[in-house]
Amino acid sequence: MITEIVAKGDGSRNIITCALWHYPNGKGRPDNANPAGLPTDYIIQQMRDLQNDVRNGSGPRKAN
Repeated sequence: MITEIVAKGDGSRNIITCALWHYPNGKGRPDNANPAGLPTDYIIQQMRDLQNDVRNGSGPRKAN
């Protein structure tokens, strides 16, 4: 089940929805890999890296 924050983001906290980049079906765009089936620890680490500006997104105009 998709959580509210993943589905809609949170404008008050400047959180852009994950589904915007990876689509609600999880298949992702050509420049955004399909996250389905990846280990939970990997996803959590990616989110931490984005939060700490250690990992950059694929979109040059997109802030983390």
